[in-house]
Amino acid sequence: MTLFCWLVSRRETRQRIFVDLADSTGKIQGVLEKAVVDKSVVREAKIAPLESALEIQGVVQAGKAKNSEIAITDVRVVGTVSPSQKIRPRAVLPGWPVPTQRQVDTALKLRHLYLRNPNLMATMRFRHELLKHLREWFDRNGFVSVEAPILTPVPLYEDETAVKLQVHDQPVFLTQCVSYYLEAAVHAFERVYSIGPSFRAKESESPRHLVEFWHVKAEVAWGNLDDIIMLTEKMILDILVQLGENAERIAFELRLRSAVAKMTPPYERIEYTEALARLERKGIKIKFGLGIHGERQLAIASEFSSPFWLVGLPAENEPFPYSLNPEDDRLTRTADLVLPQRFGELLGVAEKISDPTALDQRLQEKGKFGNPAYDFIRDVHQLGCAPHVAFGMGLERLIRWMLGLPHVRDAIAFPRLVGRKFYP
Repeated sequence: MTLFCWLVSRRETRQRIFVDLADSTGKIQGVLEKAVVDKSVVREAKIAPLESALEIQGVVQAGKAKNSEIAITDVRVVGTVSPSQKIRPRAVLPGWPVPTQRQVDTALKLRHLYLRNPNLMATMRFRHELLKHLREWFDRNGFVSVEAPILTPVPLYEDETAVKLQVHDQPVFLTQCVSYYLEAAVHAFERVYSIGPSFRAKESESPRHLVEFWHVKAEVAWGNLDDIIMLTEKMILDILVQLGENAERIAFELRLRSAVAKMTPPYERIEYTEALARLERKGIKIKFGLGIHGERQLAIASEFSSPFWLVGLPAENEPFPYSLNPEDDRLTRTADLVLPQRFGELLGVAEKISDPTALDQRLQEKGKFGNPAYDFIRDVHQLGCAPHVAFGMGLERLIRWMLGLPHVRDAIAFPRLVGRKFYP
């Protein structure tokens, strides 16, 4: 057989050379009998630098530990290693899932090389599987994929929280959320989704935030807040079960089983006013109308062993498209799904405004009414706008929680972080 691979490690005895070889599927040991092969092959096996790209000829056989190994008959170096390169990402593994700060810095600085790290490779394979199952779930449940633009004239949140650009003399933003575009599309297809990058200029060094992340967004026509809550609960549980049943994900099996056991819906719902009362009992008093984020949110989450909904977020902090609570217009018809064990918010859901007059009123409250950049949103609401609901979830947050990772930077191949130069 012929194996194209990389040289991870080497051990030598008087009669044999043992090499650990890796490719995209994993590792295997190769054994070279010095007395059997040509001397030039022995010399090549001895001097090939670690991390070299190799072409190996040999025969697969049973090893002493009941694992397969390769009896090597020939070795050819296909890609050598520069003498200046001392890094060995396949062999020197950062601690996982909790590395030291030094290991984190090295793995981030040399991310283009550490993609070869078996732990990072396994996480990226998991991400690949998760995305596949997410898309299949949307397809099975009647959703149409919509590719929304990354460049947009208006952000969902305040302008200062978005990344600003100048393109063809027009000021634009990198998308924070594709909500406006899915809102237009849902009136054509009734169920739509998008999975793509989003960007945030707001500085945060929490383990839940990236400057650039992948956003799973969906909108559904003819629904209310209860409908979208139940839909997202079903989606998460379905995806977890599918991943847990996948034998190829054996490296993460225990973590996923543990997650499935704690994700059986429905999840408890905590109203905003109740959350304030819980915080006050902990000695944390905040003004009505302020958001419950960060350590405040984690303080409430410490009381739970399973996810819970924080329902009725304050209108002062929520974007204008979200419906107000008819019983208390200081609050919106929205909810955040919060995870226990300090993982924090996973996703948000919202019942959106369908009435044009109510939309204009919210635009005025936010100081955006009369801005022509928002005309296309008003157009959607003035032409047979139906009741509709939405959810948005950070893909990296879901991966972080499912695998018990310390930071969302570990859930993406090339993370963009606050406080670090964007390299590579």
